[in-house]
Amino acid sequence: MPLAVALSKISFLSPQCQSAVRDVSHTLSYKAGRSLLIPGQVNEKLYFVKTGLIRAFYDTETHREVSIWFEQEGGWVLSVQSFLRQIPSYEYVELLEDSQLIAIQYEDLQRLLAQYPELNLPFRLIFENILISYDNHLQLFREKDALKRYQGFLELYPRLACRLQVKHVAQFLNLAPATLSRIRKKLYEAY
Repeated sequence: MPLAVALSKISFLSPQCQSAVRDVSHTLSYKAGRSLLIPGQVNEKLYFVKTGLIRAFYDTETHREVSIWFEQEGGWVLSVQSFLRQIPSYEYVELLEDSQLIAIQYEDLQRLLAQYPELNLPFRLIFENILISYDNHLQLFREKDALKRYQGFLELYPRLACRLQVKHVAQFLNLAPATLSRIRKKLYEAY
């Protein structure tokens, strides 16, 4: 699915605008394990996920990874502050599965937003959804009970639980992998 088509599903875009988006976006295919971004780099591209699974994480001072977010087919990938402010990132963005992405450069996006005001609505809605996802993650962190935290994760991300490694979900929920394994076993036995 070309980027112009994905954006048109969010909000109507004129044929001229769709053509301009097609001209500056390109499809990339990468293998699992590839980093799209590492700390210190500026996030210069916004990605739309055609296929694959991606996560963002950072390392703590004690060298413990903390997963920040996951994205899958139909989602948008960026390091928010790095991309929007064009400053060095503090996080890693890595592919967990072989992925096909559609990329658009920051400068091209800014030019298109100025040239085609109709693009502002779909991108505003995309960024609103990203903010809601961050807020949902914060809500999970506020839950003290580990079982309820995992159940909240399953409600928010029902298709991800079976695709992610236990350690990545545990990092996202701020749980020890062994604790998460016990919770998952308990839930499995209950059904």
